[in-house]
Amino acid sequence: GFDAVPGRVNSIAPRKRSVHTLNPVIATKDGNLRWVYASPGGISQTITGTQMLVNLVDRQQSPAEAVRDPRWAIDRIGNTLVEPSVAPEVLNELNAAGIEARYETDTYLFGSVNLVQYDSDRTVSAVGDIRRESCALAI
Repeated sequence: GFDAVPGRVNSIAPRKRSVHTLNPVIATKDGNLRWVYASPGGISQTITGTQMLVNLVDRQQSPAEAVRDPRWAIDRIGNTLVEPSVAPEVLNELNAAGIEARYETDTYLFGSVNLVQYDSDRTVSAVGDIRRESCALAI
């Protein structure tokens, strides 16, 4: 995950650690396991993980809706990127608010979540993201 260009935040240097690492998420509800998920994607892992929690907890989406929902990301130099499925009005509102955002068609930058949900009735379900070749299984 290091940047090969000297002088940047994540540049390779002695005694330096990369600013990110893999970050799988384990979420509980009322003391019980509720969701386990992860996403590859380098710079987008933490943002994608946060978007999943917002979708699942705050927006109360199903796992399939949460994974399918349009995403945004920030590239290595701080540009805000949104998926083409984001409504043009949203992009216009972001830009009007001073957040310079643009559409990005490279789905690699938005991660690829594999999510498992554990329900209180002991059923388990899984969702794989279509942004990359992906598969999630609940056994």
